[in-house]
Amino acid sequence: MDAQESQHDEENPRRRKKARTQSIQQRQRAVRACDECRRLKEKCEDGMPCRRCKHLRRQCEFNVAPTAEKRSPAFTDSVKEVLDRAHYTDVLLRHHLPHLDLSTESLRRACEALSMPSPDIPRSSQTVQTTLSAGPQTNPAAESPPIEDEGCTLDNVDGITAHYSGEFSHWNFSMHVKRNIDDLMAKSNVPRTATEHIDQIPTYIRVGEAHPDSSSIAEIVALLPPRPVAEFLKRVVFKHGTGTYFLVELAWIDSMMETLYTSAVMLRAKDVTAACVVVMVLAVGTQYAHLESSQRNPGATSEVSNSWELDIGSAFYQLVAKLLAEIIHSGSLLSVQACLLLGLYSLPVDASGLGYIYLNLAIKLAIQNGMHRRSEPGAFSPGDEHVRRRVWWSAYCMERKIGIYHGRPASIHRDDVDVDLPSDQHTAVNSPASFSALNLLQSIYLTNQAEAFLHEISLLRRCKRSDMEAIFRRIKHLKVNTEGWRPSSEGMAMSKPASTRPEMHSRLDRCLLEMFIGRPFILLHRQRNVSNGSQGHTSNITSSTQPDAEWEFLVRDCVDAAKEAITMCHAMQTGSLGLARSSYVEYSSCRAALLVLIAYSICYHTNEFAVVLQNGLRAMREMASASESARSEVSLLETLESSLRRLRESKQPPGNIMVLLEPVQESYEGFADWYKNRSKTAGVTPTTLGSEGAQGIPTQSSDSNATRGGGYDVMSIQNEPRFDSGPFDFDFLGDAAFPTPDYGQYSNLEKEFLDSLLWIQD
Repeated sequence: MDAQESQHDEENPRRRKKARTQSIQQRQRAVRACDECRRLKEKCEDGMPCRRCKHLRRQCEFNVAPTAEKRSPAFTDSVKEVLDRAHYTDVLLRHHLPHLDLSTESLRRACEALSMPSPDIPRSSQTVQTTLSAGPQTNPAAESPPIEDEGCTLDNVDGITAHYSGEFSHWNFSMHVKRNIDDLMAKSNVPRTATEHIDQIPTYIRVGEAHPDSSSIAEIVALLPPRPVAEFLKRVVFKHGTGTYFLVELAWIDSMMETLYTSAVMLRAKDVTAACVVVMVLAVGTQYAHLESSQRNPGATSEVSNSWELDIGSAFYQLVAKLLAEIIHSGSLLSVQACLLLGLYSLPVDASGLGYIYLNLAIKLAIQNGMHRRSEPGAFSPGDEHVRRRVWWSAYCMERKIGIYHGRPASIHRDDVDVDLPSDQHTAVNSPASFSALNLLQSIYLTNQAEAFLHEISLLRRCKRSDMEAIFRRIKHLKVNTEGWRPSSEGMAMSKPASTRPEMHSRLDRCLLEMFIGRPFILLHRQRNVSNGSQGHTSNITSSTQPDAEWEFLVRDCVDAAKEAITMCHAMQTGSLGLARSSYVEYSSCRAALLVLIAYSICYHTNEFAVVLQNGLRAMREMASASESARSEVSLLETLESSLRRLRESKQPPGNIMVLLEPVQESYEGFADWYKNRSKTAGVTPTTLGSEGAQGIPTQSSDSNATRGGGYDVMSIQNEPRFDSGPFDFDFLGDAAFPTPDYGQYSNLEKEFLDSLLWIQD
């Protein structure tokens, strides 16, 4: 029976095809097909002979070599190319779209949403879109509309006023329509009617004067000081306040002052803005007048503010602030200069508030006049063009620095600015002004660098850990490209001190930039709580900060810049230049340096900056007389330094001999200081030195630490928990200028005091 079935199967092989049930393992395709299967394009299975040849009773041979054919790249190469492309695309998207969710599910939903009709778009609009997308494909270059001639409008009105209208604005479109109609009318020879006055359409419209019958000129003239006093204040401004930024032309201010003092009756309401510029120059002069005092003692620390100087300047400022509406309505170059002077005057009073607002207003008025755009050749006279450039870049740098260092948004994007950089051309040879275009160019460069660093550091707050290396690499590249000063190994690069105030300000600007870059990284290392803080001061020392951490070079440069800034401020205070109480760069650099050194001392458990901190506090006290807010900040810094010192002194071993780091003065004041320190060390209250007992000795508790800042030993504090090197959560920074670590090991009053007061925001 079996033999018959076998014979029947051999005679009818196709009837057996459906009955065969073979496992998948038995029906594996051959790696290389035999000659017959290759010729017939059939599937070759099993070994030698193959299953198909054996079944069909044909000869199975492997004699023909495979034909050479061009193959696609290797599979591994294709996979590598796809992976590389995906990686590069991911990096670009995270850089340009940091808030975009790049997960697979999110990308899938986004792609599906592209093919789905939007529920918010009407059906007719969807039909139009479908019709357009289904239309014939044309050359992209051919379908590009000819709009390359679309440009901005910048017309000179009267020398100090310009009419500006940006690309694709309503005004530009209306002018295009007008020109097209004029061309059509000219080509068709259509006569105009008597009622058509197309040629008489005004090309410039600006809101008129706010108060045409204003008596502001009379108020200004009544407030002006005697002519010699005004000349003195003007000279002070051009000597000490215009080294880096351009405020106003000296020849113009002389001419306007001559008119105010001799021909004020000829001035009208339209001249109010020009008169306000003169008054604000005098107001700024009152802030720098103390530098010309013959009784100024460079080595003394002034504790009493010259209120009469501030009162005079405040009177000038209040009058101009009252006329701010008329200044804005004028909308001219003089309006920009008036707001620029208002911002400069307000910087020592309230930099992040009033100062930023006035500077922002100056930027907006400058944009209204098109000062941020490159003008056509011949639109302005060479002198007016250079004044516009200098005023614009001065306002831009001041506003952007305040915005960057105080956490304010930008008034204008850098890509929207294409005006040429300033130059020293058209500067009067006999001008006593200290302005130099080179100093302004350096300020522009540092401002651009600060914006670049701010962008990279902001990316660290929301980036993945895998992207940190690339960001730090870009930060290092930016630092290498930063030209000019570099902190020395000792941080005291004063072997060749600058001889002028603009040079000192340029170096302080660089120090301020270095501190801005590195200060967020000082307190990155969080304190490790051992056993939920139950071990207290007896906890074991954890691993210290890795010296080769990615951000270690930023912290090192930041600390060096802080020491450099305080050293320069101390040199100006004790030298012939003197500290300018109203100089933003001098005050802010010294303040930032003190905060950096205090934060570094707490994080890295060191007290090596005792003398530097005391020098910085002395400089801050002298500059604090400019405003009440400055005095409040100085009081806070003094309290922080005192609390830091008490924390260090409380950790010293009993019986340790304290080494005075600050040199003792060979004078009566030094004798009194020694007595107070000795009495405090012995635990005896010095009762013989009352509030009026020692001349020249500050008696306020916040100021007395200036004479006892060095009363502790320079040694590391043992048995204190250190900060680990990671992992680092960059969201920990938030919007604060300095992050606050958790000082869980300290439970005394100083710890609570530092936690509540150390980290301030602008």
